Amino acid sequence: MTTDRAPWTGWFLVLLAIAILFLTRQYAEGQAMPDPLPQRTSEAGPLSNDPLQVCARKALEGKFGHLPSWKQAAYEWVIAKGVTVPADNRSKCTSYGKWEPCGTHTFSGDRFSLEFVSVPPKHIPLGAIVWTPWGLRYAMDTGGAVKARSPYIRRSENMNLDYATARWWPTKRNVPWVIVKRKTSWNWYGERLWGDYSKQGQR
Repeated sequence: MTTDRAPWTGWFLVLLAIAILFLTRQYAEGQAMPDPLPQRTSEAGPLSNDPLQVCARKALEGKFGHLPSWKQAAYEWVIAKGVTVPADNRSKCTSYGKWEPCGTHTFSGDRFSLEFVSVPPKHIPLGAIVWTPWGLRYAMDTGGAVKARSPYIRRSENMNLDYATARWWPTKRNVPWVIVKRKTSWNWYGERLWGDYSKQGQR
């Protein structure tokens, strides 16, 4: 009888060993690759693909050349606070400058600067820092045609930004945008936190 049961016992032990090896391997793989936890950093999760976060990392790595102190501080703020572009934030972007009749001073009372952008002040407070893929700008000017409503913008857009530029460039549509910081050194009601200028928007 013993010799009759020996082959079945051997097969049982072989199958048991295979099952143990399979379960051990599955457990080891589960330990080696746990489910990632959400992290609010620029290197993990959705932030790694956000256009502002990508731009901020490149800027701080020096890929865009030397940064003025206020831009350095702004991009550091973006990384530290995890500032991202809302999915529905899309803007119409136009340009204005000394290549057209625009005056020498902005609505804030400051002299015209290529670091400025014209905004609809009902939506973006003057003195705030705004970002699009064309860079950081201080919101320091307004314009008669810079309005965040139809017929000035499309249905797919919720903002209208007019960049101060050295030369004309064509209108850009559905551009990602975000307010990086509302209170800055130029904000009429804010504190002097960063910036190369000391004026508080005096007219």
